[in-house]
Amino acid sequence: MKPGFGLALLVLAGGAFYLSQIDRRSAAALHAVELDGVLPIPLYGILGALGVAVLGIGLLRRVMKPEERITGGPVRRDRGGARPVHSGMGLRERVQAMAANIELPSGCRVLVDERPGVPLTLVLDSVPSGRGRRAIQIFGRMVSDLPTPPRLGVVFRSCPPSTGPRHTEVQGSLASHLPRGSFRVTSHVDRVDVVFLQPDPPWRTEW
Repeated sequence: MKPGFGLALLVLAGGAFYLSQIDRRSAAALHAVELDGVLPIPLYGILGALGVAVLGIGLLRRVMKPEERITGGPVRRDRGGARPVHSGMGLRERVQAMAANIELPSGCRVLVDERPGVPLTLVLDSVPSGRGRRAIQIFGRMVSDLPTPPRLGVVFRSCPPSTGPRHTEVQGSLASHLPRGSFRVTSHVDRVDVVFLQPDPPWRTEW
């Protein structure tokens, strides 16, 4: 529960206390006093206890984050829908974990080292253009969490015809999360290659 809900309960508890213990004359106060007589403890006591409990649970959740309880160390979370990836991994292990855990639309998957010099390839199997664009955008989010790679690939296998050129579709979808001027695309029969103009050194030293 959110802390705001706990604060709202405490405010209501304060209002109920004022009506039943201080006001006691208005119509609302008479209703509050009558309700206090029916309940086992006064209404303001119930609301106050609930408010304190909600605030306590919220504070405990902030102090004890789930990833810290599980790993005991810092955790990096991929924004592309993948599950947490430990920041202590080497580049290859990190990429393999992210590729395995990324959540893509059906018919889509990420392959590592499918072709020499292309560390990551997004494969679309019989995927319509709308679903394919969503997959490429998610793929772009994943890549944006990594050092800039030298190349990427997007493979279209038995996909229905798109409304526009494949390379334009890939370029526009990746540009949602990667600077458009940082890469260029080239189109082939069943794939689009993405070449980054300034790849980061870890792909030479750690891959």
